[in-house]
Amino acid sequence: MDKSVSESITDIMKRQVDAFKHAKKPTQKPHEEQKRAKKRKRTEKKLRPAEVELKSSRFRWLNELLYTSDSKSSFQYFKDNEGCFQDYHDGFKNQVKKWPKNPVDIFITELKKEKYSSKVIADLGCGEGNLELEIKKHDPNREIYSYDIGKINEHVIQADIAHLPLEDNSVDIAIFSLSLMSTNFLDHLLEANRILKVDGLLFVAEVSSRLEINKFVSLLHKFGFKKKKVGQIKTFFYVMTFQSFKANKKKVKKVLKETNPDDYLTPCKYKKR
Repeated sequence: MDKSVSESITDIMKRQVDAFKHAKKPTQKPHEEQKRAKKRKRTEKKLRPAEVELKSSRFRWLNELLYTSDSKSSFQYFKDNEGCFQDYHDGFKNQVKKWPKNPVDIFITELKKEKYSSKVIADLGCGEGNLELEIKKHDPNREIYSYDIGKINEHVIQADIAHLPLEDNSVDIAIFSLSLMSTNFLDHLLEANRILKVDGLLFVAEVSSRLEINKFVSLLHKFGFKKKKVGQIKTFFYVMTFQSFKANKKKVKKVLKETNPDDYLTPCKYKKR
């Protein structure tokens, strides 16, 4: 064999040996890594129920906060603690999965109808603002205002529902879908009557266990809302439609002064664990 060829082969072999020597050796044997991976999965599986329970407890605490605070306080709380509103709605979505139907879906289906195409809508206590999003998929030019005390999505306007940035008689349809939660919800009814045009519509969905229906309907009449339709989703929710009229302000002030809100809508509270 030619000497130069022999030397080049030797050089190549030497480089390969050097490369092998300096190559990074696996820090663990494959079966050891598999053992570690299985152990991690077992640990995660054990932690998952605890994590779910923690999130559930967080939701219950925030939910009770909303039911036992006035809207001004809740508005300020969520303004100061922005991530908490997302925490609340993460828990809320888990609750929705247990329901036969989400009441807001009934309102969405109704409001997609052509007869409402020119109507101005205010969704009061809108959450993630899904009503506006879904209706605008159907008709992008609809005029809809989505308000809540916290803000998740960009189109939602963060506001105290007792003090809305809307003119008197400027809205055709107002909606409270499971959102009459604050201790001052009577102020929210009053504000809805202020922004609604005469003969405007108020859609209300509420948890059945919170109210006695005839008593609640009577209360709304005092605030300028005449019953048009009342339905029920199994035993879970009442779904109601009212027509607005301008109530006597002096009488309304008297009602506000004399009425205990808890007599008409019982706040949802949880047993201490």
